[in-house]
Amino acid sequence: MFKTLTVLLVSSLSFAQDIVVQEGLAMSELPRARRSPVHVDPVEAMLVGGSWRTPRVGDELAIGQGATRSWRVIRAGEDGWFRGPALRGGYVVTTVELDNARTMILDAQGHGLVYVNGVPRAGDPYNYGFVRLPVPLRAGENELLFRVTRGRLRATLREPRAPITLDTGDMTLPDLVEGEAGIYDAAVVVTNTTGQWQRDLSVVVSGGGLPTIESVVPPIGPYALRKIPFRVNGAVEPATETCEVTIELRDGPDVIDQATFSLRVRRPDDRHVRTFVSDIDGSVQYYAVTPAAPGEQPDGRDIALVLSLHGAGVEATGQVDAYNNKSWGHIVAPTNRRHYGFDWEDWGRLDTIEVLRHAQRTLKSDPQRTYLTGHSMGGHGTWHVGVTFPDQFAAIGPSAAWI
Repeated sequence: MFKTLTVLLVSSLSFAQDIVVQEGLAMSELPRARRSPVHVDPVEAMLVGGSWRTPRVGDELAIGQGATRSWRVIRAGEDGWFRGPALRGGYVVTTVELDNARTMILDAQGHGLVYVNGVPRAGDPYNYGFVRLPVPLRAGENELLFRVTRGRLRATLREPRAPITLDTGDMTLPDLVEGEAGIYDAAVVVTNTTGQWQRDLSVVVSGGGLPTIESVVPPIGPYALRKIPFRVNGAVEPATETCEVTIELRDGPDVIDQATFSLRVRRPDDRHVRTFVSDIDGSVQYYAVTPAAPGEQPDGRDIALVLSLHGAGVEATGQVDAYNNKSWGHIVAPTNRRHYGFDWEDWGRLDTIEVLRHAQRTLKSDPQRTYLTGHSMGGHGTWHVGVTFPDQFAAIGPSAAWI
């Protein structure tokens, strides 16, 4: 069997080890690399059919019409990233040897999917860096099979610091707005590295001069993570710029993990982030706002609202940062649920309308003066949302759009 990894000892024996994947075998681009109405994947067919075996160097795979591909050695660079043509629509496979069975956190980027000992788990194709999955591994050899489409891959197995933990690397947080005391929605990832369902947990938020508030954690499955909603009691002092807040994860009265995070405090006319609980799936989502400049409207009418859809690779906060305050209206940017999301189709389209409804209620804008615009992917979204909901907008302005 080919050697597939290097183990890096990151601390003394009383602490855990990280396993950095540095070597494996790669299979170059397969016929199904691009979007197609017919799904063709010979590796997946072997997995489904039960004929898959961990390949060796030089093993060939029939890909149809008499053509074959062979498995070749691939090594990561000094920065830990695998790169090469094979990573645009191909696979990388590696094996990990362990002395005893245990659960580890797979921290990987650049892959669309990974099979851990044959079990499919979610990938991180856009290199966000927050897909850190608990994976049960057995004593002896373990196989990691990555499906890669965007040209590079990096993977590390890490020892979890506790059976159930808070992960603050991907929080959804509101800005606290002066003069708007009340309950704000937020979300944090909870990771369950055990083989049992976790129920009856709670999170308690305190500190930063805010009243303490407790929220119930929904059930979390075995070897899973879940981004859970929680509440923040947002009564803040006007002179405060940030609030340093503590969040505790509790099992009954016992604190099993805790972390700290910061909440920004904004004036009503500052650019800011607002959150809400989505009716689509109960998740906490956000949108960003560049508020109208304070003062009377020049024409005496109610305030207008411009819904601005971001392009690929852009966040809603970056979208509103591109605008100065307007005297006549608010600029509101929904998220499309991440930088790429759904091309403003499907859930992205529904999320757009949900944000529009929330922003109209919160900002009290004139429904007859609602406009839609966006750039690049957001321009495409402008066409898509505009023709799907034509009665919601006084005008649309797609920019650099594709249809």
